[in-house]
Amino acid sequence: MCTGACSKFIAVPLYVLAAVSIICNLMLFFPDFDTQYAAQDRKGEQRLTEEVKYMGGFLGGGLMVLIPAIHIHLTSSDKCCANRCGMFLSIGFAAAGVVGSVYSLAVAGVGLSNGPFCWWSNAQHLIPQWGAPFLNRYN
Repeated sequence: MCTGACSKFIAVPLYVLAAVSIICNLMLFFPDFDTQYAAQDRKGEQRLTEEVKYMGGFLGGGLMVLIPAIHIHLTSSDKCCANRCGMFLSIGFAAAGVVGSVYSLAVAGVGLSNGPFCWWSNAQHLIPQWGAPFLNRYN
């Protein structure tokens, strides 16, 4: 089996993973499928974390992985190795996909370390307020 024949088996899972990444980022941007938090955030009242606004899942894990997936899938249309230029270009597109996935992973890691932005209170702050309760947990 040559690389042209197996490229469609690489592209199809990339389609699924890119779609999952885009859907997850949209669910973070519109919690409960409601636009009120995004609208309030646009008015200046912070309701979404900065990491959600970086759109790591939409741009990095979604579009920057979807474009290489489409190209890799199209290289399998000529079957075996007739499309050498297309196979060579897929290396560059794969590198772009890796950059996008690393961006998505970095944004997700920072988001996990900073925690969510929510309506919270504790023993020091008795009045509930919007904020990131885990951001300064060691201070």
